[in-house]
Amino acid sequence: MNIHTYGADQRLEFCREYILKRRIRAAKSIALLPIPTSKDGITLNGSREPLSELAEKLSSYDVVVGYGIAKEYRALLSERGAVVIDVSRDEEYLAENASLTAVGTVGRILTEERSAPCDLSFGIIGYGRIGQRLLHILMFLSGKVTVFTSKRELRQELCMLGISGVDSLSFESPEAAAKLSELDILINTAPARLISDNMRDSLAKVRIIELAPGDNLPEGVAVERFSAVPSFMYPRSAGIALGKSVLRMLGEMDIKT
Repeated sequence: MNIHTYGADQRLEFCREYILKRRIRAAKSIALLPIPTSKDGITLNGSREPLSELAEKLSSYDVVVGYGIAKEYRALLSERGAVVIDVSRDEEYLAENASLTAVGTVGRILTEERSAPCDLSFGIIGYGRIGQRLLHILMFLSGKVTVFTSKRELRQELCMLGISGVDSLSFESPEAAAKLSELDILINTAPARLISDNMRDSLAKVRIIELAPGDNLPEGVAVERFSAVPSFMYPRSAGIALGKSVLRMLGEMDIKT
């Protein structure tokens, strides 16, 4: 079997090794594109190569694997005879990737901090897949956690569990300002600017970690961007998760893995 990886993402090589060890019936050649495949929807992530030109090179592959592949690009690849697998459509993969992101984020924080989790106050903006897993891990480690989410029902549920929940749509309220200023570490998982520049002073002494794409935090505050956490922290595990997703979407998971 021929499997070609594009880019320097370590998890792609581990994915390649994982798939090669299996007896794949559905494909003789596979192209593994970067995760995500493109950040601008035009060029391949990590290069300046236009996706439209890359499609011609990929026409010889039976299967093309990527993440967040634009509709028009999927259609272009399909027209050339390739089976297109977009792992962003695999809920099980998204859950595994979120878990690796949360574990990797906390692991990196704990290797860099001088205090144990029980002596730190954490804030989490957003309560999606990653936010939920971050909360579970930090609670297990006895960290003090505040969750900022716009969903009232979730805030009520968190309150019943003894967890502080603050409305992320009211960041300029005195309550939100006070909560922010009390934090040691703030982790943003929401791909949207929810905190205005007016809240800059409340974040002056807070360590801010950005997991979401884009510029989502006030200008002038120090932000640490943790990019591609699964690949950076646990490339082998991330590669295996990707490989399993490929097999699932090819209908090959009946093979011993």
